[in-house]
Amino acid sequence: MSILFKEVFVPTRGEAIVREEPVHHVSGIMGLSKGVGGTLLVSNRRVAFLRETLTKIVFRNEEIPVRHAYGNIGYERLISVNVSEEKKLFLKQLFLEIIYETLEGLTRKIVFKTKDPGNIANDIRYNVTVFRSKNLGANLFPQKIFMNFVEFLAVEKAVKPLLYDSVSRCIVIGTSYFCITDLEWNIEGSKDILDKAKNWINEFRHARESER
Repeated sequence: MSILFKEVFVPTRGEAIVREEPVHHVSGIMGLSKGVGGTLLVSNRRVAFLRETLTKIVFRNEEIPVRHAYGNIGYERLISVNVSEEKKLFLKQLFLEIIYETLEGLTRKIVFKTKDPGNIANDIRYNVTVFRSKNLGANLFPQKIFMNFVEFLAVEKAVKPLLYDSVSRCIVIGTSYFCITDLEWNIEGSKDILDKAKNWINEFRHARESER
């Protein structure tokens, strides 16, 4: 995927960051070498591996960095979090394993090396339990439709640069952004892009209706 079309992290409404931990990628993320370092972000909505800052946006009156997100996993797709052990001679290493379901229904596993895999795993499990007990995923805009919309913008509208967050259902274009907030396609975001975003949404919805 080119630099003009990448997944990023943009906090969603009501999202609270629980912890950010330095980790190193071991396996599971396509195109990413073993040993590559970054930050594992755990929130009340997701777990994501974040690396370089690609741009900045003003999000609810606060400037925030928009970081490249690998393995951006909403809790509605997370299957399990485990701590695995590897022994080499007299040394023992612990790894954090995150197992999730892709949009295609496949099961994938990402493995990280980090200093505190046990406590990180416990934090993720706790927040997944709360997320599901409150049924917070019930009113989320369908992720598969959102990704179809991202593809529509990239291919049909040639929007570049195009950054997106599949968990918060947000699109970032330059230093502006908009997010789809509910099942009715309502949006919020930067004032300078909202009218254009509404037109794109109307075109996309019309195209979907025409295909039925």
